[in-house]
Amino acid sequence: MVVGIGPKNGRAFAVRFANEGYAVALLSRSTGYSSGIAEEIGGNAYACDVTDPAAIKSAFAKVRNDLGDVDVLLYNVGTGQFGRFDDVPDEDFEKGWQVNVRGLLQSTREVVGPMRQSGSGAIIITGATASLRGKPFTAAFASAKAAQRSLAQSFARQLGP
Repeated sequence: MVVGIGPKNGRAFAVRFANEGYAVALLSRSTGYSSGIAEEIGGNAYACDVTDPAAIKSAFAKVRNDLGDVDVLLYNVGTGQFGRFDDVPDEDFEKGWQVNVRGLLQSTREVVGPMRQSGSGAIIITGATASLRGKPFTAAFASAKAAQRSLAQSFARQLGP
């Protein structure tokens, strides 16, 4: 499952997984772009707004119904609300956290049960160098990516070998 499909990383990940023989589920806010990739690689496209917990539950349930349990979750979702801290509206700041952190948490919760039961699986998260250092115009983006990085480290300590 690749959550977050765009013309660069998301597309490349989807193609690579398909070429390696995986049944690929492509999740994105809408299926306008991802359905073309799904058709090209023989995958399935699903709409999923990761800022909406109900949408996550619904989309992941559809994937499980269509393809079975998820063996690999690649969370490639990110949003860039760029600007200085005193210029970024609170709503944009919060959306960055919803997308980068809460969406990842809820997506992981949806797949980790069967992975634990089978004793295998992988959760892969694309990050950003902004998670290591903020700049004046990355106050919202960098803070959300840093939180995402810390959450990923927590997952690794709890779920890793």
